[in-house]
Amino acid sequence: YINTYIQPAPIVAGPAIYDFMKSENSIIDMIAIANNVEQELGTPIVLSAIDYKKEGDVFLVGYGKPVGSSLEGGVLVISSVGVLIDHIILPFAPTYIVQ
Repeated sequence: YINTYIQPAPIVAGPAIYDFMKSENSIIDMIAIANNVEQELGTPIVLSAIDYKKEGDVFLVGYGKPVGSSLEGGVLVISSVGVLIDHIILPFAPTYIVQ
């Protein structure tokens, strides 16, 4: 599910998993992941899309970043335990992820 962070926070929402069998809530630390990506890129990012891919047990999180007068972006591939697996840079900011 999409967890909404209490505001003010650097990001509005991030991925989370609720296990109904165990009654456990696992919130992915998107603030830390976004901070690491921002440091890598040297610019702030804005999360634009969140989706879960069951086949890989990963979250796909789109983002945008300002580049001059336009936006570029990418997709972060994050494991269900909160580890950044891949960072795919794109020439646009994805607003929806289609599987």
